[in-house]
Amino acid sequence: MAPKKSATLTPAYDKSRLLHNHISLWVINQILAREDVVDRGQILSYYVKVAGKCLTPLRNFDGFVAIMYALNDSSIFRLKKTWGRLPPPVRTLWQELKQWTEKGARPLHKLMKEGALPSIPYLGLVGQQFIVAQEYPDFVQNDLVNLKKMRLRGNVVRLVLPCQKTPYIFTPDKRLLVRSIPLPPTM
Repeated sequence: MAPKKSATLTPAYDKSRLLHNHISLWVINQILAREDVVDRGQILSYYVKVAGKCLTPLRNFDGFVAIMYALNDSSIFRLKKTWGRLPPPVRTLWQELKQWTEKGARPLHKLMKEGALPSIPYLGLVGQQFIVAQEYPDFVQNDLVNLKKMRLRGNVVRLVLPCQKTPYIFTPDKRLLVRSIPLPPTM
């Protein structure tokens, strides 16, 4: 839970962070709710595939990391028999996906910076970059503005702004809308 001061100063960020955590906990719960190892293996396999779809083609980096954090949670990672139920192609996919979140997620950060749109950036990395920029002093010698700090902040903004301006183009599937929402679609 975010402190009150943080929630009032950055409500959108806090809501995004809470959604990220909610997704992770939901994935963990979906796997652990199954008593049968075969069922858990199928659910685990499903979420590995969803994580793969989040990474490419959707470029939903925040969703990707939320699922990966869930699958790397100790309560899931220790389920050796469940992991043993993964089909070989899914196991290979898992090994490939893990590489994006290792080493402080540097490979993921590099992919995010490539700028292919539309995409949803991983806000944990965005926040981390702002914190790094904040560590620099506002002014350097002779009361000159610290341009390095300004450039770092600008790089973060340059990463996020195009993501906000570029919508995903999905063709609405009215059958799914009708099935998923009890109200009639408004399209």
